[in-house]
Parts: sequence; C-alpha cells; structure tokens
Amino acid sequence: MAFKKKTATLLAEHRQRLADKLTERDRRVEARTAKLLADADAGRAPDVAQIEADIAVLEVDVGHLRETIAALEKRAAEEKVADQVKQRAGLVAREEAGFQEHIEHMAEGEKLIEGLHKWYRDDIKIRNNLLAGYPWDNSQKVALALYGLGAKEDVAHQFYKTSFQGGMESGPNFVSLPGSICPRPLEWRNLPDKISSLTARARERAAYASKIMRSGKAGPARLAASPELSVANDRKVAILNQMAEAAKDVSPEGARKYEALVAQLTALSFEQFTAAPETRPAAMEKSA
Repeated sequence: MAFKKKTATLLAEHRQRLADKLTERDRRVEARTAKLLADADAGRAPDVAQIEADIAVLEVDVGHLRETIAALEKRAAEEKVADQVKQRAGLVAREEAGFQEHIEHMAEGEKLIEGLHKWYRDDIKIRNNLLAGYPWDNSQKVALALYGLGAKEDVAHQFYKTSFQGGMESGPNFVSLPGSICPRPLEWRNLPDKISSLTARARERAAYASKIMRSGKAGPARLAASPELSVANDRKVAILNQMAEAAKDVSPEGARKYEALVAQLTALSFEQFTAAPETRPAAMEKSA
C-alpha cells in the first residue's frame, strides 16, 4: 500500500511547484518578446510558434496546479475542522471523567462530614455529661468549655491548625477549611503549629478540672491575665446565669428570652475568639 502524504505536505509541495511554473512561464514570455524584437530588427517574419507552444503548456500546468491547490486547501480546512472536533471530543471526555471523579469525591466527603457531625454531637453530649456531673460554677464552665459553643470553638481552632498554610488565604490551593478561626489572630496568624490540638486541649482541661475537684475549691477558675478577657468572661458568666433563670420559664416569652440569650452568648464567643487572645486557664496558658 502506497504511503499517503499529509494534506499539509502536499499543499506545500504544490504551492512550490506553482511558484516554479510561474517563474518559468514568465521567462518564456520574456524570451518571446526578445525573439519578436530580434525578428523585427532583422526584417524577418515573427517565428515564436515553439515559444508560444511552451507558454501554452506552462499555462495549462499552472491552471492544473491552481485547481489542485484549491482542492487541497479545501481538504485541509475540512481536516482542521475534523481535528478540532476530535480534540474537543477528547477534551469533553476528559472533563466529564474529571467531573465524575469529583462526584465520587464529593460522595466520599458526604460520608466524612456525616461522620464528623456524629463525632461533633457526641462530643457535645460528653461535655454536657461533664457539665451535669459536677457542681461547676459558671466561670469554671467557661474555662473548661463545658458547653456546645466550646465544642464549636475547639473544632474551628483545629480546622485552622490543620488547614491554614503559612498564613495564606488566597489562590486555589491556599483555602482553609470552612469555619477556621485562629485563637490569637495577632500572634498566631502565621504560626498554626502554636495552636493546641483537640487532644491536647482535652488533656489540659482534664488536668485542670482534676485539680479543681481534688482541691475541693469551688472558687472561680483562674483565666489568662488580660483585662479584655476578664470582661468578656464576666459577660459570659452573666449570660449563663440569665440562661439558667430563663430556662425555668416554660412560657413562649421565656423560650424567646432563652433563645435571645443563646444568640448573645454565640456572638460574644465569636467576637472573643476572632478578635482577642484565647480564653484559657492559667495552667493551660503555660503549656501553650
């Protein structure tokens, strides 16, 4: 089977042949003019039949080449469109495969998030059990994070510790996990390794709680020395006290008041953990 040249190669070859034929024709035309002039000078009848025959043959060749080139150009254009369609089909196939991979990855993410949600609810239950298992005063509850928002804050800090890369929050590959919060944005923004892990936090609080219970002291927990934190924690304690009173009122008005207090506590916690140093017992502060 004979090898078939590519259309682009054939097109280039025929264009070169056309250029050569046109050059040769022009030379023959110049030769005819020169012969006519020489015959006139010599007083002879014009004798250019052979030259004209050569020119005629060249004109036929030029016409054939131009027709062939036009056909090749048309075929090249059709092949280009076919190649574009083929390339597009390949691109679409790759993208569709990528989207299918994305779907499968998201399905895996759903399971992970469901598992995280179950773990999160279980952690809140554990905290509630600890809350109910000992007569903690409200300042100790705040210090030990024995409430649902404490669990939320811990997870937000762990998200930051795990996913915040070099303090960057830009570009497609430098996006932290949703809800990530730096406990000390002014001090630790570029140092996520400074943040205690979930396990370390739990271990520190457990040791601090044991110290309180074994000492038999019911006084308020010592917090990090900071006037701003003291004010914020006093406000938390006040809100918790109001929530305890509001919980006794089972009327619709009492429920609305309780929900409003929960919203205040949420807002205060968010404000405290995004704009100020982290609230920690003194013993835990030393280990940070």
